[in-house]
Amino acid sequence: MRNRRREPDQRRQDEQRQTPSPRTTHTGPLRVHGSSNTAHRTGRKSRAGLNGRHTTPLTTTASTGTFRRAAIDEVPLLREAARPAGTVHLHVDAAPAGLIIPFAPVRLPFAFEAGADSIAVSGHKMIGLPMPCGIALARREPTTSTRQVEYVGIDDTLVRCRRDGLAVLLLWYALRRLGMKGLAARARHCLRLAEVAVEILRHVGVRPWCHPVSTTVVFDRPREAVARRWDLAAEGPLAHPVVMPHVTRESLQRLARALP
Repeated sequence: MRNRRREPDQRRQDEQRQTPSPRTTHTGPLRVHGSSNTAHRTGRKSRAGLNGRHTTPLTTTASTGTFRRAAIDEVPLLREAARPAGTVHLHVDAAPAGLIIPFAPVRLPFAFEAGADSIAVSGHKMIGLPMPCGIALARREPTTSTRQVEYVGIDDTLVRCRRDGLAVLLLWYALRRLGMKGLAARARHCLRLAEVAVEILRHVGVRPWCHPVSTTVVFDRPREAVARRWDLAAEGPLAHPVVMPHVTRESLQRLARALP
């Protein structure tokens, strides 16, 4: 049920400043994510430290959900902050919520339309494949070179160190089977159930909350035995489950009964 490192301590401080009230689900403007503050701070640091354009291309990464509090970076602001540096490749780690945000009731530009150059999405989360895998999308080719493979007589244009072909086949099958309607139905089901989780957990006094485009429900860290039994991701004073398609209201109620 289970990010970058900008500097772990600084990242943690930023997320604490970004955190909405711990008792509610939020349905207001996207500034509840606090990402705009992060981007503005990042922008000030970038402009202060990048006097002039650089000849060496740079790379920066945005997240659609940090590990501890599911904080989401605002990609358009990061793109604007990076502009003074010249050529900057902006990668979006959309593994946590890349297949949720497009179907959420609150609009949050995070992909190519927001200025991203590449995006990574998990295949073993919302899609539900049985092995860790993912999808990488990019504006341009990741490499301009090819290598002739003599024994099969073709050019090798694939990314090196790739995973096995079975994951690719299963991803293709799952996406064909689900389609856009199926993906949207899964995402909306999980978003609704995340709101239900907040309501259920609020009654046992653990101060739950979640962002409006996330299915990560954050609450006060329980006893270690409970965290292990329920495979909760825990760090510091907080823990969270992630509401995925297999989660049910009944399982959330059982978790709530285990918490006091």
